[in-house]
This record gives sequence, structure tokens and C-alpha cells, in this order.
Amino acid sequence: MKSSLKKILIYLILLVFIPLSVYTFIQFQSLNESEKVIKGIFENQLESVLNSAGQYSTDILTTWQSRILTVDLTNENKTDAFTQLFSGNRSLRTIAVMDTGYSRIKILFGEADSSILNNAAGILTKEKLTRLKTYRRGGYNKIEPLGIIQGKTILTFLHPQKEYLFFMILPVEDFIRNSLSPKLQEIAGDKLSIGIENEEGSIIYSNVELKAGDVEIRKEIWSLPGYSSVIAFNDATIESLVKARSYINLLLIGVINVFMILAAIFLFRNIKREVETAQLKADFVSNVSHELRTPLALISMFSETLELGRVRTEEKKQEYYGIISREAGRLSRIVNKILSFSKMEAGKRIFQFARFDINEVITEVMNTYSYHLTSNGFDYSVDLHTTHNLIMDGDKEAFTEAFINILDNAMKYCRSVKSIKVSTGFRDEYVFAEIADSGIGLSDADIQKIFDKFFRVESALVHNTKGTGLGLSLVKYIMDAHKGKVEVISKPGTGSTFRLLFPSAEKKLF
Repeated sequence: MKSSLKKILIYLILLVFIPLSVYTFIQFQSLNESEKVIKGIFENQLESVLNSAGQYSTDILTTWQSRILTVDLTNENKTDAFTQLFSGNRSLRTIAVMDTGYSRIKILFGEADSSILNNAAGILTKEKLTRLKTYRRGGYNKIEPLGIIQGKTILTFLHPQKEYLFFMILPVEDFIRNSLSPKLQEIAGDKLSIGIENEEGSIIYSNVELKAGDVEIRKEIWSLPGYSSVIAFNDATIESLVKARSYINLLLIGVINVFMILAAIFLFRNIKREVETAQLKADFVSNVSHELRTPLALISMFSETLELGRVRTEEKKQEYYGIISREAGRLSRIVNKILSFSKMEAGKRIFQFARFDINEVITEVMNTYSYHLTSNGFDYSVDLHTTHNLIMDGDKEAFTEAFINILDNAMKYCRSVKSIKVSTGFRDEYVFAEIADSGIGLSDADIQKIFDKFFRVESALVHNTKGTGLGLSLVKYIMDAHKGKVEVISKPGTGSTFRLLFPSAEKKLF
């Protein structure tokens, strides 16, 4: 049996634990890759949000550019036209134009410090002007940022047909507060923190409190050189979000592993139980065959001897009759035990409950067994509680069967010292019958199993002891049917005490 269980265990390891280990290893490896992918997804999402903010800035400036280009610069009332178009604009403070010779700047709307205009003309490099003309030839009238002077951003673009060069001057903070912030708040929603960071790394605007250290993604604002739009998750970071997803995946892997391991353990335990039961059944068949063969052989031998008339004396005849009678009784008990077990297994055993005194039943049994005990060298005593009748409601035959099974075991497993003590009594609301022997005793592990069907203690001391392994399982079945219980006190080498406790039919009077 042990060899079979080892093989089954090896198969389970090969079929469950090794694939599970490989699966877990692969999942752990893939988690690292998944973290990178998820992190990239989050970063791309945040970057797309910043792109939309940047696009909104471009749309605003392009709209202003279109309005500027609608004004005819040759018209004497062009200043009024610009005022009408931009008088309500709180971000665009100055519109200026440079003549075709690119030497003189004239203010068309608003006002500006002459030093700013001069600086704007000064930072307009030949390369930037050439780039603007190249874009225009391609059909794209691009706006080009020149830089930030005295807190104001300078933007320039060419007229689509003429060589006019326009300038838009925007105070940075006004542009952010009045033009960009509403859109930033809209796209941020409740889960994102979005803001503007200056060239020194300080957050000059955010929809909620945002620190530079919390920023996940930065993207330069093309219209505000040196300034960047920044974004982060509220109350979280990309790293923490990725880790959270990883922890969930790890938890799922752990749960799957635990479930698979528990399933494998459960499967192994069930297989082990089935293998053990099969082995016990095989032992049971062997033991029962041996148990039946011995009395049948003796009955056959002595009856044949008597039948052939080979016994001459009456004394010998009576001895042979006695042997035949005892072996027939033994055979009957074995058959009855098997039949009782069969009824128990099928759930067909019916108990006839009636009120009786357990002292009377035990007295009858001990009178019947006294000769058998004495002839086999047993020193026995019976201590019955006589202060009050020990009355119980139960099946008298079943009680007798349970008691005899315990008594038979006590007789089987005594060795050199053969001593049995039978006693009865009250305890709490129970009446009990107790049998103590001086036999080989039981270990704690065996005590847990002795009431299992077919179980027999694996010990050299009991190897040659006859038995079916059904007696104690029948006892347990009878006790359960009577709402009673069995207590076992035993240690190897010191004997065993079995106590059968049945609910009392009368209240204790003392």
C-alpha cells in the first residue's frame, strides 16, 4: 500500500506541482513585462491629455491669428477694427506689425514697452524668418514663438500674401489664468492634477494642489518657451497604480496556487483513504476467511470423528460435543457481526428501544462468559453500581452486542498478564459500563482510528490475533444511535479502558 501511495504522490507532483511551479514562474516573469506595458499605457494616456491641452493653446492662438488677418492694414480705420475684435480679450495685450523692410514695428492694438518691441525685433533671427517663409510657401501660415521678455511671450507670423510680419504679445500669467486654465480644469476632471511649470521648476498654476515631486509627465508648451504643462494622478502615482495591478495579479496567482495545492492535497487524501479502505477490505476478507475456516475445520473434524464412531469413552464424546458447540457459537458470532455490519452499512438496522437496567444485562453476559474467562486464565472482577438502578432507554440486544465486542477485544489483546475489570456507574446524566484490561494498550494515533471500519492496529503484538476489524465500528454505530459516546483511556503497554456512556432514563438521585 505504501508503495502505491508513493507512486500516486509522485504522479500528483508531476501532474500538478511541477506544472504549477512552471506556470507561477512564467507569470512572475510576465508580470515584469506587464508592469512596463501598463506603465507605458498610463504614460501615453497622460501625454495625450497634455497634448489636448497644448492643442487647445494652438487653437486659441490660431483663432486670434485668423481675426488679425481679417483686418485690412491699408484701411484708415484699422485701429478701430482691432479694438472691436480684441477689446474684451484679457490675455492678448498687444498686436504689432513690422513693415516689409523688417526695420520698423508699429502697434496696431494695445500698448507695449518700446524695449519689448525692440527686443522682439532683435530676437527675430534670419533663420526664424526664413522658416516662416518656408512654411508659408507650403500653405501653412505658422505662428513662431520668439521667446519670453519681462514675463511676456512674443509670438510672430507672416501675412499670407504680403510681407507683413505680425507680433502678438501676451503676458504669460494672464494667458494661463484667463485662456488656458478653464480648459485645463475641464480635461483634468476629478482624477487628475494638471498645471503649468515655469523654467525654474516651480508650479505657477494647478487645478488642485500639486507639487513638482508629484509630477508624472511634463510637456513643453510651444507658445510659452521654457514653460511646461505637467500632470499627475490625484492621490496616486503611475508607479503605485502599476504596483496595485501587479499586487492584484500576484494575489490571483497566489489564490490559484493555494486552490490547486489544496485540491491536490484533498485529492491525495481521498485517494489515500480509498487505497487504505481497499487494503482494509482485502485484510478483512483475509481475516474473515481465516476466522471462518478455523471453527469450520474444528466442527468438521470432531463431527466426523464422532460420526465414524472412533470415540470410545463418553467423557471424550462430551469433550468433542463441547468443542463443536463452542466453535459453532463462535461461528455464529462472526456471522452475526458481519450481518450487523451489513445492515449498518445499508442503513437498514432497526433498534427496538425499551427501558432496562444495564446491571442486569452485564450480569447475564458475565455469567455466560465466566467459564470462558476462567478456562483461558483470566483474573476478572465485576463491580456493579448498586446504590441505584442504572436505567436506560435503548435496544437491549444492541447494548449487549456493544458490551460483548469490547469484552472480546479485552480478552484478545491481553498477553502474559490476563486481567479484566468490569464496572458500572453514573456520571452526570449518563449511565456507563466500563471494561478495563491489562492488554497491550493503544497509541494516541490508533485511538483516533480504531472505530473506523476494517481498521486493525498495525503491530507485531497483534499480528497473529484473529479479528475482522468490525467490532469497534459496530460499537460506535450503536452508541451514535443511542446518543451515547465512547471514551478510551489507553497507553501502549499499560492496558486500555473503554467506557460506554448512555443517556440515563432517570435523573440521578444522589
